[in-house]
Amino acid sequence: MDVFKFLLFIILEFLTYTTVYPQDWQIPPHAACEHFNLTIICPENQKIKVTYANYGRRVPSSVFCSQYDIPNENTDCVSANSMPIVQGLCDGKRTCSVAATYAVFGDPCWGTHKYLEVEYDCIEGGTF
Repeated sequence: MDVFKFLLFIILEFLTYTTVYPQDWQIPPHAACEHFNLTIICPENQKIKVTYANYGRRVPSSVFCSQYDIPNENTDCVSANSMPIVQGLCDGKRTCSVAATYAVFGDPCWGTHKYLEVEYDCIEGGTF
Protein backbone atom coordinates (compact mmCIF):
# COMPACT_ATOMS: atom_id res chain seq x y z
CA MET A 1 0.00 0.00 0.00
CA ASP A 2 2.90 2.40 0.67
CA VAL A 3 4.15 1.92 -2.88
CA PHE A 4 0.70 2.86 -4.22
CA LYS A 5 0.66 6.07 -2.15
CA PHE A 6 4.15 6.94 -3.33
CA LEU A 7 3.24 6.44 -6.99
CA LEU A 8 0.06 8.46 -6.55
CA PHE A 9 2.10 11.26 -4.94
CA ILE A 10 4.57 11.26 -7.85
CA ILE A 11 1.77 11.37 -10.44
CA LEU A 12 0.00 14.22 -8.65
CA GLU A 13 3.24 16.18 -8.36
CA PHE A 14 3.89 15.71 -12.09
CA LEU A 15 0.39 16.88 -12.98
CA THR A 16 0.73 19.88 -10.68
CA TYR A 17 3.88 21.12 -12.44
CA THR A 18 3.04 20.14 -16.01
CA THR A 19 2.15 23.16 -18.11
CA VAL A 20 -0.08 22.94 -21.15
CA TYR A 21 0.75 25.46 -23.86
CA PRO A 22 -1.52 26.78 -26.60
CA GLN A 23 -1.44 24.80 -29.84
CA ASP A 24 0.02 27.68 -31.81
CA TRP A 25 3.23 27.52 -29.73
CA GLN A 26 5.06 25.06 -31.92
CA ILE A 27 8.55 24.02 -30.94
CA PRO A 28 10.72 24.53 -34.03
CA PRO A 29 11.78 21.20 -35.58
CA HIS A 30 15.23 22.40 -36.74
CA ALA A 31 16.55 24.95 -34.31
CA ALA A 32 19.54 25.98 -32.22
CA CYS A 33 19.44 28.11 -29.10
CA GLU A 34 21.46 31.32 -29.04
CA HIS A 35 25.25 30.72 -28.88
CA PHE A 36 24.92 27.22 -30.40
CA ASN A 37 25.27 25.95 -33.97
CA LEU A 38 22.53 24.54 -36.16
CA THR A 39 23.83 21.80 -38.45
CA ILE A 40 21.91 20.63 -41.48
CA ILE A 41 22.81 17.41 -43.29
CA CYS A 42 21.10 16.05 -46.39
CA PRO A 43 21.47 12.49 -47.69
CA GLU A 44 24.08 11.64 -50.34
CA ASN A 45 23.37 13.21 -53.75
CA GLN A 46 20.94 15.76 -52.28
CA LYS A 47 21.35 19.44 -51.56
CA ILE A 48 19.86 21.85 -49.05
CA LYS A 49 17.15 24.28 -50.14
CA VAL A 50 16.23 26.66 -47.28
CA THR A 51 12.50 27.47 -47.24
CA TYR A 52 12.30 29.46 -43.99
CA ALA A 53 14.72 30.94 -41.46
CA ASN A 54 14.38 33.19 -38.44
CA TYR A 55 16.81 34.28 -35.76
CA GLY A 56 14.69 35.63 -32.94
CA ARG A 57 11.92 34.27 -30.73
CA ARG A 58 8.35 33.24 -31.50
CA VAL A 59 7.60 31.08 -28.46
CA PRO A 60 8.26 31.75 -24.76
CA SER A 61 11.53 30.53 -23.28
CA SER A 62 9.48 28.29 -20.98
CA VAL A 63 8.64 26.32 -24.15
CA PHE A 64 11.98 26.36 -26.00
CA CYS A 65 15.57 27.36 -25.19
CA SER A 66 14.89 27.83 -21.52
CA GLN A 67 18.45 28.46 -20.35
CA TYR A 68 17.39 31.84 -19.03
CA ASP A 69 14.23 33.00 -17.32
CA ILE A 70 13.67 36.42 -18.84
CA PRO A 71 10.63 38.42 -17.76
CA ASN A 72 8.78 40.36 -20.46
CA GLU A 73 10.64 38.63 -23.29
CA ASN A 74 9.68 39.51 -26.84
CA THR A 75 7.92 36.59 -28.56
CA ASP A 76 7.34 38.62 -31.71
CA CYS A 77 11.03 38.79 -32.50
CA VAL A 78 11.93 38.32 -36.17
CA SER A 79 15.21 39.09 -37.89
CA ALA A 80 14.45 40.19 -41.45
CA ASN A 81 17.89 39.17 -42.70
CA SER A 82 17.72 35.57 -41.42
CA MET A 83 16.49 34.01 -44.66
CA PRO A 84 19.11 35.48 -47.03
CA ILE A 85 21.93 34.78 -44.56
CA VAL A 86 21.00 31.12 -44.06
CA GLN A 87 20.32 30.65 -47.77
CA GLY A 88 23.74 32.09 -48.56
CA LEU A 89 25.43 29.75 -46.11
CA CYS A 90 23.46 26.58 -46.90
CA ASP A 91 21.62 26.52 -50.23
CA GLY A 92 23.16 24.10 -52.73
CA LYS A 93 25.33 22.33 -50.14
CA ARG A 94 24.92 18.85 -48.70
CA THR A 95 25.82 20.02 -45.19
CA CYS A 96 26.12 23.35 -43.45
CA SER A 97 26.45 24.73 -39.96
CA VAL A 98 25.15 28.13 -38.88
CA ALA A 99 25.95 29.86 -35.60
CA ALA A 100 22.89 31.19 -33.80
CA THR A 101 24.50 34.45 -32.68
CA TYR A 102 23.92 38.17 -32.98
CA ALA A 103 27.36 38.38 -34.60
CA VAL A 104 25.86 36.57 -37.60
CA PHE A 105 22.31 38.00 -37.63
CA GLY A 106 22.41 41.21 -35.60
CA ASP A 107 20.20 41.66 -32.54
CA PRO A 108 16.53 41.97 -33.57
CA CYS A 109 15.24 42.19 -29.98
CA TRP A 110 17.66 43.28 -27.29
CA GLY A 111 17.17 41.60 -23.92
CA THR A 112 15.45 38.50 -25.32
CA HIS A 113 17.23 35.14 -25.50
CA LYS A 114 16.94 34.11 -29.14
CA TYR A 115 17.21 30.97 -31.24
CA LEU A 116 17.68 30.14 -34.91
CA GLU A 117 14.98 28.10 -36.58
CA VAL A 118 15.29 26.80 -40.12
CA GLU A 119 13.02 24.85 -42.42
CA TYR A 120 14.55 23.26 -45.48
CA ASP A 121 14.16 20.56 -48.10
CA CYS A 122 16.77 18.13 -49.33
CA ILE A 123 16.50 18.01 -53.10
CA GLU A 124 18.29 16.09 -55.80
CA GLY A 125 20.32 18.23 -58.19
CA GLY A 126 18.65 21.54 -58.88
CA THR A 127 19.87 25.06 -59.43
CA PHE A 128 20.19 27.57 -56.64
